[in-house]
Amino acid sequence: MSVRLKKGVYEKLLIEQDYKCFYCGAPETTKNRFEIDHIVPKKHGGKNSESNYVIACRLCNIQKSDKSVSVWLKEVQNKGDEHFHKSQRFHKIAKNIKTKLKVKIIC
Repeated sequence: MSVRLKKGVYEKLLIEQDYKCFYCGAPETTKNRFEIDHIVPKKHGGKNSESNYVIACRLCNIQKSDKSVSVWLKEVQNKGDEHFHKSQRFHKIAKNIKTKLKVKIIC
């Protein structure tokens, strides 16, 4: 699904995230392009708002799909997903989400 952003929002997110995927910390590559992801999926009541958007690499965005972050992180932990485990970012992701959305994430 394509997300239409106000002018400058994508660039602002890139800068906030240090030009890295919000979830795994990978930089954008020609094989793993960045996409906009809803932290709280629209299916679960997430809004089309800047506070609910992050930049995610294609691999993370596909894996997360329309799952909640806590469900997705549990799946990734249980599977031992190599792409994600290289970064060892579970706690940092929870902290980032907590800060961005002002919610508690249980992993």
